[in-house]
Amino acid sequence: MPPLDDHALSDVRILDLSRVVAGPYCTRMLAEMGAEVIKIEPAPAGELSRGAASFNNGRSLYYVQQNRGKQSVCVNLKDPRGIALVAELVPHVDAVVENFRPGVLEGMGLGYERLRELKDDIILCSISSFGQTGPLASKPGYDFIAQAYSGMTSMIGDPGEPPVLPSAAIGDASTGAHAAVALLAALHRLHRRNRTGKGERIDVSILDVYYAYHDANVHVYSGTNGEVVPTRAGRYYGFACPAGVYRCGEKYVVVMGMLHHWPDLCRAMGREDLIDDPELGNDRTRVKRRDDVTQLLEDWLATFPDVDSTPPWPNSNASTCPAHPCSRSPKPPSTRTCVSAAPSRPSTTRSTGPSKFRRCRSAGANFRTSHRSTRPPSANTTAKSWPTSWAAARPTSKPCRKRASCSRRTSRRGRLGSSAGEHP
Repeated sequence: MPPLDDHALSDVRILDLSRVVAGPYCTRMLAEMGAEVIKIEPAPAGELSRGAASFNNGRSLYYVQQNRGKQSVCVNLKDPRGIALVAELVPHVDAVVENFRPGVLEGMGLGYERLRELKDDIILCSISSFGQTGPLASKPGYDFIAQAYSGMTSMIGDPGEPPVLPSAAIGDASTGAHAAVALLAALHRLHRRNRTGKGERIDVSILDVYYAYHDANVHVYSGTNGEVVPTRAGRYYGFACPAGVYRCGEKYVVVMGMLHHWPDLCRAMGREDLIDDPELGNDRTRVKRRDDVTQLLEDWLATFPDVDSTPPWPNSNASTCPAHPCSRSPKPPSTRTCVSAAPSRPSTTRSTGPSKFRRCRSAGANFRTSHRSTRPPSANTTAKSWPTSWAAARPTSKPCRKRASCSRRTSRRGRLGSSAGEHP
């Protein structure tokens, strides 16, 4: 049996220069796989997300969700001495993750070429809104800005109405996950070559990730030479039917009854006559008669007082799921409906920290392995050697007892940091 600290990445150390969501999401995934993540935060107040979103006794839950399991150090990155401190860490890490606007890292004297001088096989993973090159590279951006450039925003909302924004960091989180996968591939490449190969520069942008999420919009427009222009379809999926959000009593359910699921849905409704109906028996014609199909489905759903009263669908592969509010606690899936995997595999965790802080629930690891749990291991500062000058200043798993807005010392003497998941 492997030792308790034998996580997938227990021999990997990451230097995290990122902030807010996309970069921290990437390094949080790595921490959940066992990597030691050293997060550099700007002095004196720390990363800007410490002042964002909900607070729990003075602690930003927004910050904790993306940074638990890491070790943080406050450094004045505008002072050459602070940059020198960061540079001393580079030879002792496997990869650096950053999400500054392109050019900022180079301006700090920590560009890729400089990092390679410090360690020739270093991996630099750069996350940005629009990529390191191209006409938009120099522009600052956010998740929703990149989403708008990608054309994804134009696909969200009701027909004939203005586009709407999703109330979630879909692009940031997705880009962080893509960056983590790319970084793991680079680490594997180095391992395969017994660390005799050179390092690698990884360029991941929110815009590219959003564009890749167009499952059909791009090729439909291109394949028809622009004759078909995909647009917003409201609460329905535009390329299949029935597929979308439908009223059921006073609530709503998501129903996916298209393709090979249509006969199952017809049997569940007691309408076997529609399975081979000339107008409704295939997906293409059902999309054209979406209003009729919606009326048919919602009339049937209206015969039940609520979602839980809907009958089982015998021998059915058609899928439904109540449109849960985000406040609903994950529960095991109903035996009568095929529900998404999230309720049966709750990807949530309770935050760790000093006992004076109220425990709270936040989004957690979104993957599982058969070998080892993805729960972040305890902070480990001895897995690899630290620079001599950092010996007394290395991050610690003990919580900083000062307030989040404190100005932590940036000299080489004394402790500089705390566990990112524990700092108030």
